[in-house]
Amino acid sequence: MKRISFLLNMVAIAATAFLSSCGPDKDDPKPAPTVSAAFVGVSGSNAAAPAGSVVKINYSATAGEELKSITATATYGTTTVNVWEPKTKGFKSSTADDATVEYTSPSNDEVTITIIVTDKKDQTSKVPLTLNKSVPLVESTGGIYYNIFGSGKSAFDFDTKANVSSSDALADIVSSEAAGNTDPFKGTFKVVNGAQMIKSSAASYTSATAKSIATEFAAGTTASEISPIVGDVFIVKYSTSMFAIMKITAINSDGVGTGGTVKNQDNVTFVYKK
Repeated sequence: MKRISFLLNMVAIAATAFLSSCGPDKDDPKPAPTVSAAFVGVSGSNAAAPAGSVVKINYSATAGEELKSITATATYGTTTVNVWEPKTKGFKSSTADDATVEYTSPSNDEVTITIIVTDKKDQTSKVPLTLNKSVPLVESTGGIYYNIFGSGKSAFDFDTKANVSSSDALADIVSSEAAGNTDPFKGTFKVVNGAQMIKSSAASYTSATAKSIATEFAAGTTASEISPIVGDVFIVKYSTSMFAIMKITAINSDGVGTGGTVKNQDNVTFVYKK
């Protein structure tokens, strides 16, 4: 009986050792990391961001192993550049990180942004975002410039989307009426401070994207001064490499003053996309 008991004990020990040897190795790699990303204030993974404009990107990364790096690249045409310098330290914890970063769009063409997270075992995960993938530009209202002979602000700045003084160094277009206190008011304007413009079309305005208006401008003939009519569409290149497309909505004349009264509060209103 003692011999049988001894043999049974040996079998039990051997079985335990076998099962232990089949268990998970503490050095086995844990699952690959995960990463998610989105543009702040934009629905979906595609944003309209003409060259020079700034987008905000929010990312969140987690890993079973310790994090090694979080990188992001932007590819457009044959060019690939870093969106930010590879992050290799300063994570929220050893296995997780999140942040909101700003990025200036480098092109009016489609830009693919790829965010990659790598753990200490060199396992990776990535997520793509896209700029300017045929995203129609959003219309803004409130475009206006007043007769330069009056007291109203006679220029407009597309950067700040504001009606500004004709002497403002940020002005892109400015009233250039030939004479004041006249009827009819023509609404003539010109580009200033290095801006350029071409005449466009209603169809271009309707379907405008960052790429389409940049492409159309490059193929067009520039004009320095124009007397518009309601419905006219123009593409303005401003701030070196940024573009806006504007459509005239009204030319408002206040007539001719009499008896010493001067009427120069005439103005032109427009809508625009940029």
